[in-house]
Amino acid sequence: MISQFSHNIFSSFYLWFEGQLVSSGSKAYSTNQSNSFEYVDFYDVPPSHYGYQGKFRQLVADDSVDVPNSGVFIDGSFVSGDSSDVYIDYNNGRVIVPQSSGSSLNITANNTVKEVNTYMTEDDEEQLLLTSDFIDSSDTSSTNLFSKTSKRDEKTYVLPACFLRIATTDNKRLALGGEDDTVTTIKVAVLAKDNYTIDAVLSFFADKKGTCIKRVPYENYPYGIFHDVKSFPYSYSDFSSSYDATSYIEEVKTSKVSESISAEKIEKNVLIGFIEFDLSTYRYPRL
Repeated sequence: MISQFSHNIFSSFYLWFEGQLVSSGSKAYSTNQSNSFEYVDFYDVPPSHYGYQGKFRQLVADDSVDVPNSGVFIDGSFVSGDSSDVYIDYNNGRVIVPQSSGSSLNITANNTVKEVNTYMTEDDEEQLLLTSDFIDSSDTSSTNLFSKTSKRDEKTYVLPACFLRIATTDNKRLALGGEDDTVTTIKVAVLAKDNYTIDAVLSFFADKKGTCIKRVPYENYPYGIFHDVKSFPYSYSDFSSSYDATSYIEEVKTSKVSESISAEKIEKNVLIGFIEFDLSTYRYPRL
């Protein structure tokens, strides 16, 4: 089945949201972080490749930050981020190499790392809290935390983090001829171990009311199968500028944890904030 409007709007919003966190107005990243990668037998890496896990879960893919991630050193030789056979998995902080390279490589880098990770999810807030494990970014020094034999695998998230999901979509008749105003509500749960981060993220995005977001066709999503950058270097602002279609942030609402989520369901010392975005898109859904 071909991609639909919900695929396009959600992936486009994620790219915008991720880009905003590392933009000059937020700078939610740390530079020059000493990193080393160790071989791990990952469940999601095909037999044709080997995966090496670094100390950090999410690396900054955007080239517009103060010190962009340019590549890694493999056995002392620099391998650029545009290599055709070595993939940098920015979302999981991994390096993926051909199986022929072996499982005993010495891979290192000085990385720029996200201070606030971003995840797309289908779970609501209670499902997320009940079915997931959370670890703080300061507790990611062991690559074994991400092995397939550990409980801290694909359902383990590194905090601070933002979890994005589509909540509702409503087509409202706008004009004769079939034009609608499609209002898409995207909810973001912000989880952290400190109030400073929660308040900073909520305040930053509360000011984005009235912002236009470029809609990127789903098939042009800039990340590849290993969450590597398809075209290196990648800059969200440059990448999105080539697209004309936009959606408009009509409303932004922020709040802290509500009473509807009972305290016993919340992991100790995990604080929660919420952001709700109403995106308005003028379109002709029936044509």
